[in-house]
Amino acid sequence: VSRTLLLLAFCSSLFSQSYVYPSAQAVLRPIADKLADTMSVKDFGARGDGVTDDTSCLRATISAAQSAQRSLYVPAGTYVFRGLVLAGGVDIYGDGAPLYSVLKYVGPGTALRIENAGGRLRNLTITSAGPAAIGIDFFAASEMYLDHVEVGTSVTSKFGIGIRLVESGATVLEHYVSSWNDVGVLLGSGKSANAHIVVQNSNFFGQSVAAVQIKEGTAVYIEKSWMEAFQNG
Repeated sequence: VSRTLLLLAFCSSLFSQSYVYPSAQAVLRPIADKLADTMSVKDFGARGDGVTDDTSCLRATISAAQSAQRSLYVPAGTYVFRGLVLAGGVDIYGDGAPLYSVLKYVGPGTALRIENAGGRLRNLTITSAGPAAIGIDFFAASEMYLDHVEVGTSVTSKFGIGIRLVESGATVLEHYVSSWNDVGVLLGSGKSANAHIVVQNSNFFGQSVAAVQIKEGTAVYIEKSWMEAFQNG
């Protein structure tokens, strides 16, 4: 019997097995069904080695996860990319401390733009290979929740603006960390004002202009957050 046939037989046997969570209330599920709960960027070839350009792999994974309405997992590593634009629902999460899932942007513009979308970003670090304009840019976002997201990590990998919101509402930034950016959060101007924005339990370290700037916003709540802003001169 060839090795190929043996491998096919093994895989067929594996995927015909069932999985049960160790709980009295749990039910049996096919392993294939269990594995399909979450997509990983590694499923689409992302390396996360801090060197390889993973842009196309990240785009393909995001598109597939949105089409299948699945959560997208970014395992610990450093993923180099040249900018991403997301529209529609998103649910992206990584590994928190001490492992860290880092998205390292290469370019002068916007690292991650999220438009006409709702969803969640959790346990992610957005950094850059050099000074760049915006870390995360929300346009017409609604019902977005960020938890344990860090933007900028040092004076050499900072952004002009950590997070910008324009025409967005019902957005919560919790345990957000802005490190050494010029502005930590900017509520920008648009056809309509940002509304119902919450920043809580967050930390702003070494902002050179301001921790939070509000150009247009109503019902903005900032609480239990540490803010540092230093201006030259």
